[in-house]
Amino acid sequence: MAGKRISNLDRLEKEIYRKKLRALEIERAFDKNMDFLKENYRSMAIRSILGSARAVQPAGLAGDVALRLLESEKLQDGLISLLTKLADGAGNVIRRVRRKTKEDT
Repeated sequence: MAGKRISNLDRLEKEIYRKKLRALEIERAFDKNMDFLKENYRSMAIRSILGSARAVQPAGLAGDVALRLLESEKLQDGLISLLTKLADGAGNVIRRVRRKTKEDT
């Protein structure tokens, strides 16, 4: 009935009922999708980091996993962020040690 004008109360009630049924269908589909996401979140997250499956290369499974990890932009960004934080932390420690040695002399 989309696009048709509703000219009487009976048609209005039928259209409201049809819309409520459609809303229930959408809610059920949403619930089904949420259940699927809850059950498969971990594997979906791992696949998004590692990328799609490929044949194992001669380096073996460990080599294949290492190559996939190195090719992942998300992992590279995370590693760069981690290395930056580690470098900042190391710099702070070195500054404290230098400051303390200057105070002791």
